[in-house]
Amino acid sequence: MTDNQDTEEYLLDKINYGEDLNDSELTLLVTSFSYTEHTMEIEGSYETIVTIVKLSNRYFYLEWELGTDSYDRETSYTFFEQPVEVHQETRTEEHKRWVDSYGQVLL
Repeated sequence: MTDNQDTEEYLLDKINYGEDLNDSELTLLVTSFSYTEHTMEIEGSYETIVTIVKLSNRYFYLEWELGTDSYDRETSYTFFEQPVEVHQETRTEEHKRWVDSYGQVLL
């Protein structure tokens, strides 16, 4: 097993046993196991980020804050909650709209 696999297994075991991950473990999650992420808000030198993390074949949601100190450019990671297991859902939705004879959407 590689170090990354060992770490992944360790983190997954803690989550499975209902143990809280500490800040360094949460930082490891978002920096090493990020599957996709999205910036929700930028305020000053802080960014609120939502990350989907992949551990094994399972996915976890984590919202956190990335900050940069304006003096020494030190990066900080702030976590408010523990990761929550999620799954992807695909939906097909029906929408009615009004189009002209050329197919241009009018309403």
